[in-house]
Amino acid sequence: MSLWSKQPIALPLITGLRSYCHSLNRPLTNKQPGFDDTPKSRRGQNLSICRYVLDKPEIKGGTSEEITSWINHETEVMCEVEGVPVPEMTWSRDGTVTYSIQFRSRISTIKFTPQEAKDFGDYVCKGKNVLGAAKKTITVKQLGKKFTPLTIFPLTSVFLKY
Repeated sequence: MSLWSKQPIALPLITGLRSYCHSLNRPLTNKQPGFDDTPKSRRGQNLSICRYVLDKPEIKGGTSEEITSWINHETEVMCEVEGVPVPEMTWSRDGTVTYSIQFRSRISTIKFTPQEAKDFGDYVCKGKNVLGAAKKTITVKQLGKKFTPLTIFPLTSVFLKY
């Protein structure tokens, strides 16, 4: 979405707002009557034409993801949302908002340590600004308990014979 203005306008501080302004000189005199409607008092002054660009939220890296973890293991889920103004980001689980973040970064990460089976499932990240919203669903699947492989005897070399 673009906003156009004949002069630079005061907009609220919008992080990431892109503006494109061009200055034009008005002629001092009307060389061709009827083609310049600039009042005599404003001739010779600069005119600025500005375009301000706004973008609706867009998820980077796809709208769904699946990761695995296990009980008592720190788990991290990440969501990246582009948009201008920078989208407000929320995290929810089972339809209940658990975190709401308004900040200048476009990446939001939450870390948690699952304590029981019910801590696994879908986590939804939603980015919202004045132009719309976008969401990403991250499914955290449970693995069995983490284990260390057991070495029965140390291998120093292996020979293959054909």
